[in-house]
Amino acid sequence: MNAQKPLGGPDILPLDAKVDGTTSTLNRRRVTRRRVIKIARLSFGLSGSTIDCEIIDESPYGMLVETNVIVNVPDQLTIRLDSGALFHVIRRWAIGTKIGLEIVGLQVIDKPTRARMQSILSVLKTYGLPAALEILRAEQFFDNAELRQAAEDAGSAIAKLQTILECIAPIDPPP
Repeated sequence: MNAQKPLGGPDILPLDAKVDGTTSTLNRRRVTRRRVIKIARLSFGLSGSTIDCEIIDESPYGMLVETNVIVNVPDQLTIRLDSGALFHVIRRWAIGTKIGLEIVGLQVIDKPTRARMQSILSVLKTYGLPAALEILRAEQFFDNAELRQAAEDAGSAIAKLQTILECIAPIDPPP
């Protein structure tokens, strides 16, 4: 069962919407996008055409990507991030080498990604949280905000538990 929140949705306000009390046509988004640099690949068409791109900003609802060349992409496509995360997206606009994409639905967990996640779960059960956290960090948390937050919370909890135990029952230094 996938407990992720849906990512698609109304990210853009109408052109005449009030943003911070003024009319704005430059940034009509309800959610601020954050600047990132991520490598990804767009896939589209019946032939499975692909093109490399760079994500330059993102929000839970969409992303701005840039390609090395001007490319005519269809309305519906997929994007696979370098971390393995896969999303269905809709092209909302394209100007030159920049393309605005809206994320539709949940992150797609394909078979290879599912297998890697199951492997990390096995590490968690066998070797404990620190080993699993190390692998999750190497996998960039599969670009999954919920998974990243849970891992960060678990790591913080371990550090807090260790600090409390060291204060309550310090280990005596060797003689």
